[in-house]
Amino acid sequence: MLDPKVFKAYDVRGIYPTEVDEDGARAIGRAYVEQFSLQRIAVGRDMRLSSPAMAAAAIEGASAAGADVLDIGLVGTEMLYFAVGENGLDGGVMVTASHNPKDYTGMKIVRAGALPVGGDSGLLDVRDRALGTDPSGSVPAGSVEALDIWPAFVDRVLSFIDPAALRPLKIVIDAANGMAGRMLPPVLERLPIEATPCYFEPDGSFPNHEPNPLLPENREFIVRKTLDEGADLGVAFDGDADRCFFVDDTGEFVPGDFATALFAQNVLEKEPGATVIYDVRASWAVPETIERAGGTAVVNRVGHAFIKERMREVGAAFAGEVSGHYYFRDFTQADTGVVPFLVMLERISKGGTKLSELLRPFRERYFITGELNTPVADVSAKLAELEERFGPDGSVTHLDGLSVEERLDQHSRSLEQPPAEWRTWVAQDGPDVAGFAVTGPSQDADATERTGEVYAIYLEPDRVGTGAGRELFEHAVGDLRDRGFDAVTLWVLETNERARRFYEVAGWAHDGTVTTERVDCEMRPTVRYRLDL
Repeated sequence: MLDPKVFKAYDVRGIYPTEVDEDGARAIGRAYVEQFSLQRIAVGRDMRLSSPAMAAAAIEGASAAGADVLDIGLVGTEMLYFAVGENGLDGGVMVTASHNPKDYTGMKIVRAGALPVGGDSGLLDVRDRALGTDPSGSVPAGSVEALDIWPAFVDRVLSFIDPAALRPLKIVIDAANGMAGRMLPPVLERLPIEATPCYFEPDGSFPNHEPNPLLPENREFIVRKTLDEGADLGVAFDGDADRCFFVDDTGEFVPGDFATALFAQNVLEKEPGATVIYDVRASWAVPETIERAGGTAVVNRVGHAFIKERMREVGAAFAGEVSGHYYFRDFTQADTGVVPFLVMLERISKGGTKLSELLRPFRERYFITGELNTPVADVSAKLAELEERFGPDGSVTHLDGLSVEERLDQHSRSLEQPPAEWRTWVAQDGPDVAGFAVTGPSQDADATERTGEVYAIYLEPDRVGTGAGRELFEHAVGDLRDRGFDAVTLWVLETNERARRFYEVAGWAHDGTVTTERVDCEMRPTVRYRLDL
C-alpha cells in the first residue's frame, strides 16, 4: 500500500497500514536509490510498533536497487543524520513518524551531508518512481551490514560542552516513551547532574501521552513534575528526539525565541563574531541578542531544508527556529535534540543562577504572541493588501511571505484619525506607550460580515496588573460594537500559555458570552475566542 498523499513537503508520513505499509516502504527504498544513483546509505528506525517491519522493507528495497546499506538499528533521527555525515555516505533513511500519534509511520530521507530530500529536492520524483513499475532484479543487489554508531555519537554530542564545568543541577526529563529514553542514558552517565528520568522506556503505543510537547496537554506532566521535584530545569523531547523543549524552575515554558537567544550567547562566547541564523518568525529577542554578543545575525525563511542550505552558504555556527529546531555546524549542520539539551545545562551552569533569572531580561523586554492564524480566501491578495496598508510605515521584505518591520512609535495612530477598517488603540501612561490593540473586520473566510476581530494586543509586562489591559479590551471591543459588529473573535496559538493567560486575565470576557474553540490551522493548534456582543 502506498497512498500518494503520504509524500509531504519534507518527509513521508501516513497511517500504517492503510496509507503506507511494508510494500510501500520497499518501493520507496528502491525508488530513492534509483533516483539519486546511491551507492552507500544508512537506515535507522524509531520505537514505533510498525518501525522494525517498515525499516526491514526499506532496506530490502534499497539493497535490491544496488545500494550497500548500513543498518544502524534503533536510533534517534539525529543519529541517522550523524551517521550519514560522519561516514561520508550518499544518503540515509530514518523510519519515523516523529511526534505524530501512534498509528502513524513515515520516513525522513536525506542525501549526502544529511541534506533533506523534500518536495522541491527530489521527493516527488521518488514518489513517482515508487508508484511506477518495479524493475528489481535488473542490477546486482547491494550488501546489508550493521553499524554501531553509538560510541562516536555520544563523544560528538559531549564535545559541544565541558562536562566538568556543569553544576550539580537537578533536572527532570520526559522522554514520552520515545527515542530520548534510549539516547540519553549513555550521555547522562558522563554528566555531574542529578537527573530524574520519566517515561524512558521506548514504547510505540505511547501509554502515557503523545510525544508532542507542543500540545499543552502533553506538557502538563513535565511542568508539574519540575515543580514537584524543585528542579532547576525540565526537558521534554518529541518522539524521535530531534527536538527538545524546556521548562524553567518556575514551571514556565521557554519559547523557542528565548532558547535560541540563550544558545546564541553560548556559541558566541566560544566563537566570537560567528554567524547565527534565525527564522523570520522570531521576535527581536534573537537578532538583538546576537548583535549585542558580537555575532552576525542572519534571518532566513522557515524550514529545515532552507536553514541547512543557508548554514552552508554563510558558514553559520548555529541556527535556531522558534519551532524548537536547533542546528549546529559541527553536528553536520543538522537539527538535534541532545546537543541543545547539553548546551542549556552549560548555559545555566555558567550563568550561576536559575534559568528563570537568565530569562528575566528577555521576558521583561520582549513580548511574544506566538503564531496567530486566520484563514483567508486569497492569500496573495491579502498579503498585497497588508503590504499596501503597512508597508509605507516600515521596512518590507518578502523572504518568506511578507514581513514589515517598524517601531511602535512609528505604527501608533491617533485615536481621532483611525484607518477606515483597521484601527490601532494605544494605551499611554504619561509619555510612555503602555500597550496597543489592533481591531477590524474579521479575515476568517468562514466569518459573517458582522464579525469583528482583535488582530493583536500587547501590554508592557509591568502594566498587566494595573487595569490597562482591561481598558485596552474595553476600547477595542467597544469600537467593534459601535461599528455594528455583532461578534468579535481573537485567535491565540494554543501553545502560547503566557499570551493565553494574559488575554483571559486582562479582561477578554468582560460583557457578553465567550465561547472557545480549538482549531487546527496548518497543523498548528489554535484557540479561537468568540465574544457575542
